[in-house]
Amino acid sequence: MIGLGGIFTSKYTNQILSTVIINILTFSHGLGFGWISPLIRLLQSPETPMTRPITIDEQSWIGAWVCVGGILGNIFFGLVIDRIGRKWSILLATLPNTGLWITSILATEIHHFYIARFLGGLTGGGIFVCFPIFVAEISSNNIRGRLGSMFILSLNTGIMVGYALSSVFDYKTVGFIAVGLPVASAILSFFILSETPQQFIRNKNEEEAKKSLRFYRNCRGVTCSKDVDAEFEAIKKGIIEAQGKNEKITLSDFTEKRAMKALFVGFGLMTLNQFSGGYTFINYAASIFELSYSDIDANLSTVIMGGVQIVGTLSSLVLVDILGRKMLLIISASGMCAGMFCGGLYQYLYHIYDLTNVTWIPTVAISGVILFGSIGIFSATFVVFVELLPSKIRSAGSMMCLVVLSSLGFIMLRYFPVVLALIGLQGVLFWCSGFCLAGMFFILIFVKETKGKSLDKASSDDA
Repeated sequence: MIGLGGIFTSKYTNQILSTVIINILTFSHGLGFGWISPLIRLLQSPETPMTRPITIDEQSWIGAWVCVGGILGNIFFGLVIDRIGRKWSILLATLPNTGLWITSILATEIHHFYIARFLGGLTGGGIFVCFPIFVAEISSNNIRGRLGSMFILSLNTGIMVGYALSSVFDYKTVGFIAVGLPVASAILSFFILSETPQQFIRNKNEEEAKKSLRFYRNCRGVTCSKDVDAEFEAIKKGIIEAQGKNEKITLSDFTEKRAMKALFVGFGLMTLNQFSGGYTFINYAASIFELSYSDIDANLSTVIMGGVQIVGTLSSLVLVDILGRKMLLIISASGMCAGMFCGGLYQYLYHIYDLTNVTWIPTVAISGVILFGSIGIFSATFVVFVELLPSKIRSAGSMMCLVVLSSLGFIMLRYFPVVLALIGLQGVLFWCSGFCLAGMFFILIFVKETKGKSLDKASSDDA
């Protein structure tokens, strides 16, 4: 185990630099996610910049189109990541994000926002497939969790900035501010990133694989060569053993015991990630706070929630390689359960008792949900399932898990406004609280710890 300061030693420099570069795109994706929440509230109002306020059905489609793009992005990038490599897949993911911001600048009708959200979903589908795999493959074992958590930190920082910018500027101005981010990410990725050693080995290019590993271990002299050579041989051996005699992926690769266990846990964590309600709340934050009987301005509450997200993700970044993935997930699920229950109880009691002196409770409860979600369910989830998947099916298995995530996200975002109108915020909060409780027991029983283990060891049956 290394302390937080130890991550900034020279041997980790290129790992950190590469992780920061790719997460410029993650920040831009988060910006597009947070930008829409205050905007939906504006589009529903008489002050809408369009010809008329949008309906509940149109609001739900603005939310849902990002998941339609996400599903297609998961499938497309899951299919190409092993063919064209991690680096070129990352570069390809910058294109739809650029299209998102160009479309937002030109948007005048509701279908323009559908297109923008769809393009944002394509990028999201791509980066959720590519980035965890890329970071897992370039990272040293003892900092892999922290570098992996930077993905969600960048996403949540983008979401908070999106909340803030959309509360201050009109949507076209936000587009002009953001459009340079995916372009910058593409340029820096092209000139600085190396393909991962594992990808070079799979392509039978051992010389480039050694160069790549030396780059990511910042090894320039003789003193570190022995360690890098030993690590290279271990990586090579693990890939060869994982591929077996048949290098092509077959159905039997998915039906072996450790693969089925990894996919079961991955699907379960994806279900918890969406049905816990956290990301739906992030998407519809301003509208939810407006319905919550809070005396704090809805847009201000949204920005506060965005700040809390960052605190939670920073906590995850520090703790994921100290407490471990499983403990963070348990803390996260139990904290979300408590926050949802407190928020639902407030909504219930509001109609029975005079609660005018405690109208801050909804903002605190919902922000608490996002805080605890960011500690584990929103962040460590994407570290865990990549670590658990066997090397041979890591890309395909990641794609499958993320298609489940995006499909469930579509259901939640498409029908959340309808369900909210039917059972009210109180009913939604109690339902999500119950699901978080069930998720906590799922983690206790089925999720194994992977902290500090190599990717091959983490995905092995007896890890």
